[in-house]
Amino acid sequence: MTRLACRLLFAAAMLLLLPGCWDRHELNDLSIVSTMGFDKKGDKILVTIQVLDPNEVARATGTASGSAPVVAYEAEGVTVDDAIGRLSVKAPYPLYLSHVRMVVVGEKLAREDGIGKVMDFISRDRQMRTDFYIILARKTTANNVLSIFTAINKIPGNKMFSALETSSKEWAPVTGMHLVQLIDDLVTGGKQLVLTGIRIDGDPDKGATQQNIENISDLARLSYTSLGVFRGDKLVGWLNENESKGYKYIRNEVVRTVGFVQCGPKQYTSFRIIRADTKSKVKFVKDKPEIHLNVRIEADVNEQTCGLDLNKEESLVKLSELASYKVVMIVKDTIKRGQQFHSDIFGFGELVERKAPRYWKQHREEWTDLFEQLEPVIHVDWNIRRVGTKSRSFLQEQEE
Repeated sequence: MTRLACRLLFAAAMLLLLPGCWDRHELNDLSIVSTMGFDKKGDKILVTIQVLDPNEVARATGTASGSAPVVAYEAEGVTVDDAIGRLSVKAPYPLYLSHVRMVVVGEKLAREDGIGKVMDFISRDRQMRTDFYIILARKTTANNVLSIFTAINKIPGNKMFSALETSSKEWAPVTGMHLVQLIDDLVTGGKQLVLTGIRIDGDPDKGATQQNIENISDLARLSYTSLGVFRGDKLVGWLNENESKGYKYIRNEVVRTVGFVQCGPKQYTSFRIIRADTKSKVKFVKDKPEIHLNVRIEADVNEQTCGLDLNKEESLVKLSELASYKVVMIVKDTIKRGQQFHSDIFGFGELVERKAPRYWKQHREEWTDLFEQLEPVIHVDWNIRRVGTKSRSFLQEQEE
C-alpha cells in the first residue's frame, strides 16, 4: 500500500513538470508579421514591417471591405533590436515573427553598412524560422517596396514569395536565398554572396495607394531584377541579366529558362531550356589551379524565324553551335565581371579547398588575387530535343 501511494505521489509530482499551455497566445492577440524591411536612415536603422489584418484576410473569400489586408509600421533605432522594440508601441499586439515570408534589405544599407548586423539579429531571434527569402531593394528602399499594393495576391509578402519561387525556377537571372545558405556564404572563405534584387516599376507614390490595384494595369509594380554581388557582407555591384544567367549556369542552379540566338538580320531562334547540368572540377597545371566547367543543356525550339528546315541535321547542328557559343561567351563575361568586383561568387575557392586542402590553407589569404588571374576552361554541349509541331515555319511557306 505504501509503495502504491509513493508511485501515485511520484506521478502527481511529474504532472507538475508538464508545460501544458502556459505560454499560449490567441491569434487575435498577436501582430503576425509577414514581411520585414531594413534601411539605413542617417546613422540609424529603419525597420519596416507588414502586419496581417486578420479581419481583411478572412474576407478574401467573401466581400472585400476595401481596406488593405496588411498594415505597415516603421521605427528607427540604433540597433535592429532597438528599432523592433520601438515598434511595439505602434503595433496593437505583441509582434509575432514566425510567419515572416520575405526580408527586404535596402541598397544603401547593404552598400554602406553591410547586412551582417541585420542577419545577426535574424539568426538569433527564437521566433524567426529559416524558410523565408532575403532580397535587395534595388535603386530604392525596403520601406518603399513594402508600401506597394499588389494585385491578385493582396498580401505583398506572399506575392513576393510566390513570385520569387516561380521565377527562380522559370527564369535563370533570378535566384532565391534562404537564411542558412546566406550565412554559409558569408562565413565561407571560398564563396561570396549574391542576392536577387527587386525594383519598383512605375510611380512609387501612386503604387502606395489603393488606386494601384483598381485598374487593369498597375500604376506601380514590384519586379525581380538581376543579382547583387557582395564582398564580405557589403554590396559592391550588380550583374546584368545575361551575367546573372551565367552565374546560375556556373553554379548549376538553372532549372528551366528561355534563350535565343540570332541567325540572321532580324532573324532569331528561341529555345525553351528544359534541363541544364554543370560539372565543375579543378586541375593543377604547374602548381596553379585551373577551373574546368562542362555545361550540358537540353532545349526545345519554341520559335524560329531563320528560314531553316529543322528536318535537316545540318540546321540543328548550326543552331546548337550558335547556342553553345553564346553560352560560352555569357559564362566568360560573367566570370570577368566577378573578377572586376574582386568577388568569388562562383565558389571556385570551395572547389580548390576540396581538391587540395593543403594548397588552400597556404593560399587562402591571397585567394582574391589568384581568383582574378583564373582563366577557366569552358565547354558547352547543347542538345536540341524537340522542334515543336512544325519543322518549317509557316512564314517560309507564306514566302514561297
